[in-house]
Amino acid sequence: MSTTPDRSVALGYSGVEIGEDLPTIFEIEVGAASIGADISWLSQFAGEKEFLYAPLTHLQIVGTPRLEIHNGNQLSIVRMQLTVNQKSKTIEQTERSRKDSLGQLAHELQSVVRYWAHQNKLLECLGAQMTRMRSALQTEVDDAEAHIVNNNSGLATVFERIINTSEEHRIIIAEMVWTEGKVAKARGEVSAAVKLFEIAIEARGIGLCADSKAGRDRVVEMRQQVLLDRWGKGVGGGADGVLVMKEEGSGWGGTEQDAVDKFNLARNLLDSGDYDEAVALYQEAIALFTEVYGCDCKDVSDSYNEIGVVYNVQGKYHEALQQHQKSLEIRTQVFGYTHQEVAALYINIAIVYGNQGKYKEALEHYHQSLEIFTKVLGCKHEKVATSYTGIGNVFYSQDDFENTRVHHQKSLDIMIRVHGHVHSAVALSYNNIGVACMEQGKYDEALECYQKDLEITIKLVGNVHLDVASSYNNIGNVYVEQDKLEEALEYYQKDLEITIQVVGQVHPDVSKSYNNMGNLFQQQGDYENALILHHKSFEIKTQVLGYDHPDVALSKYNMANLHEEQGNLEEARQLFLECHSIYAKAFGADHEETLDAAMRAETVGQDSGSEDSMYNCDGCRIQICGVRWTCQDCDGYDFCQQCYTEILASGEHHEETHVFAKVEQEKEEGRAQEGSCIMVQDESNKTTIASPDPNR
Repeated sequence: MSTTPDRSVALGYSGVEIGEDLPTIFEIEVGAASIGADISWLSQFAGEKEFLYAPLTHLQIVGTPRLEIHNGNQLSIVRMQLTVNQKSKTIEQTERSRKDSLGQLAHELQSVVRYWAHQNKLLECLGAQMTRMRSALQTEVDDAEAHIVNNNSGLATVFERIINTSEEHRIIIAEMVWTEGKVAKARGEVSAAVKLFEIAIEARGIGLCADSKAGRDRVVEMRQQVLLDRWGKGVGGGADGVLVMKEEGSGWGGTEQDAVDKFNLARNLLDSGDYDEAVALYQEAIALFTEVYGCDCKDVSDSYNEIGVVYNVQGKYHEALQQHQKSLEIRTQVFGYTHQEVAALYINIAIVYGNQGKYKEALEHYHQSLEIFTKVLGCKHEKVATSYTGIGNVFYSQDDFENTRVHHQKSLDIMIRVHGHVHSAVALSYNNIGVACMEQGKYDEALECYQKDLEITIKLVGNVHLDVASSYNNIGNVYVEQDKLEEALEYYQKDLEITIQVVGQVHPDVSKSYNNMGNLFQQQGDYENALILHHKSFEIKTQVLGYDHPDVALSKYNMANLHEEQGNLEEARQLFLECHSIYAKAFGADHEETLDAAMRAETVGQDSGSEDSMYNCDGCRIQICGVRWTCQDCDGYDFCQQCYTEILASGEHHEETHVFAKVEQEKEEGRAQEGSCIMVQDESNKTTIASPDPNR
């Protein structure tokens, strides 16, 4: 806002001299603290005094406006008072704002560790290392130049350096606590040593450090060392199991502690993916717990349940059910039939049935868990929401997308009531509903849900996080279905940029992003760029998964399609043959993917049929080649040969009274977008179709 202290200048600009209608002058009261900046030296009109005020300056009318007569014309005079905006940032402050936010990040990272040390009464022994951590973080902030952090890629680089520096010092701190435990052990302070070892193990895991394979392996190593120290050369309680660290009067029985140690180590091995070793230790723990407490105790039940979890992860569903059933029998004896511990186990059993494709049994067990949770905890508890989520996931597997949406909506309503609108469980529920809406073709509703998921996730974890990238990918998938390819490309690029910032260039999530962008360019007819992107996806997959993984074959399949579109028939044929070889090793010679790849190699360059001949199987959702079984009573409901055979064998019919007709069908070339699927109540994984495991 420009002003002048010269009344004659103001009158000249008001228009009163030339008879303008209702000319007006603002008379502004100013003081020493509210006078504007004198810019007379900049005025293009020599001799004019001019004072400038910043944006957002507040003006308030004082008294009643009055009319004056000037040279025979009426002039409106409005007296005003101003308040100068003294809170707006200077240019220097604005340029420094991102660097200030990085400084705040460094402070918060160090404060979290200091609070952790305070909670564990370790501030004194870790004081020097805490000072080094603070100094290292501040150095990263100080070395970041403003012009670098004011660029998005530069900001991401500095952000990553600060996070990595924090992680390095957190690992050092965990190892220092471990060393303090060794010192206490050497002094004969057994209880103190055991406590420090447990704190160090918890810290090196996810208690203080980031979850990583190196961290999980180190936790296993620490746990094994504790076990070895406690029991001497042997790991068990046999002849070599001489208590090295047992303290007189501690109240710890040797067998009981041996069981606890083995149970804890088994859990660490399970987290590290060492499944067979984990099962062996759980079984040893069961024998020891039984020796101490008898067979009907919670610890034995928990051990059986954990073995069931391992077998489920390994795909040994029959064995998993056996272990869960053993756990259930004990829990019902210990807690009764209407206890939440029993309800939690019903969910684990339901998960296994769901993985087996036995959806009727899965629903029965989810409903049993729902009934118990509702009776014990009330109908608005988050564990009730967990049951609704599981039920919704089963309906999703059955392609009953309306019931999927309904049950995830019930889960969402409860989660909002429990946690409010900004919580990870609420975001995941919105995502689940979005997936169901996508399957129903309700793309506007799906988009709304995905955008709510994105908004909440950004509030919780910031802009640079894999969950945010996943949300961008899902929104991109909606735009693809709506044929809004430019918008889809924009969101896929956001997904890709964030994913690379978080996990680097060589990661399965980056490969997924390249794959989806490649499919998009192919849909636009830009085969050259599509081929480049699919090749990038392929290169990452081979580095991460090796050359014989089915996902590598998928990239080769997509590249073969593109070569065929461009008329490079020999390249296409060779890639289809390589797909056939990989699928044959992975799935067997008679698997649908194997047969399809062989057929495509034989028919390269031939007409693949019209769009009317393209159908997706409503069982496995893969495009049908060869025989198609179509329902005569439903519009557009089809099975491939394999799914139709499995349905007949299981007795679980689509509808018992409906009749299916056999139709010969050719296979179409395309492949689905990667990365959009039903979610679970599990913040660490937004891309797995499963149900939550309340016991883990």
